Amino acid sequence: MPAVPVVLSAERHREAAEVFGGAYLVGPVTDRMWSRSAATYKGSTVHAVLEDDDSIGAVARAFDVTLAVPGGCVPAAGVSSVGVRADRRRRGHLRSLMTAQLEHLRAAGAVAATLRATEATIYERFGYGVASSYGTLTVDRARARLRAGAAPERALRLVNPTAALQLLPQVHDRLVRSRPGAISRPTWWWTNQVARMLDKDEPLWVLCTEDGDGEVDGWVVYTATHTDTASGEHRAQVSVIDLVGATPEVELALWQAAMAIDLAETVVAQGRPLDDGLPLALVDPRAARLSAVEDETWLRLLDVPTALSARTYGSADAVVLGVDDQLVPGNSGRYRVGPDGAERTEAAVEVEIGVSELASVYLGGTRFAALATAGRVRGDAPALRRADLLFAADRAPWSGTYF
Repeated sequence: MPAVPVVLSAERHREAAEVFGGAYLVGPVTDRMWSRSAATYKGSTVHAVLEDDDSIGAVARAFDVTLAVPGGCVPAAGVSSVGVRADRRRRGHLRSLMTAQLEHLRAAGAVAATLRATEATIYERFGYGVASSYGTLTVDRARARLRAGAAPERALRLVNPTAALQLLPQVHDRLVRSRPGAISRPTWWWTNQVARMLDKDEPLWVLCTEDGDGEVDGWVVYTATHTDTASGEHRAQVSVIDLVGATPEVELALWQAAMAIDLAETVVAQGRPLDDGLPLALVDPRAARLSAVEDETWLRLLDVPTALSARTYGSADAVVLGVDDQLVPGNSGRYRVGPDGAERTEAAVEVEIGVSELASVYLGGTRFAALATAGRVRGDAPALRRADLLFAADRAPWSGTYF
């Protein structure tokens, strides 16, 4: 039986990073690597399973964030650095670790937890479900031209990357609240993003848009790679690292700026939302191609009653959900969900759903009917239609923050 996980002191954080690095096939953790990661661990709660010799057999990290949900925000946790030492697998360490972490996060007041999964078959057993997806947007610059009036005229300002570390964090969390699935970004997240590029001596630019009052309301962070063809032609590819705008129109203005960068043959942006407005705004929509779609946000509802009450709902008659949560029995029960909110009820269940499936539909990115077709939700067609209308969101859920 695995030992009860403990919260590690800061003195053992580097040791925990070594365990995670080994599980992730990265390591050993050099002094240079640790100089970038130390703040990440310092800003987190690190759980570990300790072996009889006091060495670390498994590790998981969590940090505080705010999660945007339809119509509001909830306190949440970002979960990362989950790993089991190669010689300690198949001993129940992961289940023990994840259970302890869920209990800790619930006690700390987190309503949900969010992670990015390296393997897609692990986290459903702990109540996580895929709540958002993203893809890679590749733009053929020679063919890409916005339709007339698609993007507003915006003032542009090139900002030194180091100066951006002071400017952008204070703007980011305000801008992203309109997008379900977006999370606040800890200070160390920004530092790591810039330091990782500069440490590699790779070029990095930050181009901001400003509103009529001169306030930053969006930015695109990008780098570039250069190649020379056999015939001597020079080609460059602009890689968009981060593109955030206060509105979809501002995002299009940022795309306009990115597509105007001289010498670039293509503009590539990984991790873009499935409803990115660029293709539809182009004269030739085939000039922007979304590919490599994969899961982004894995969401775990830690406090189902609070989570259901925190978001807004669409227009439809109420539906009664029967929620099953094997790891957190207090979440299980019947919930009446309608345009006026959500509450526990004793009414007859119309839709039976597990907590991982509830996480998938919670942000509006997955339909109840689709899960029912896959045999993962049970309910009759009228009840499923009402549930889909109630949980629908105006924008596709997307975080845009990898950690």
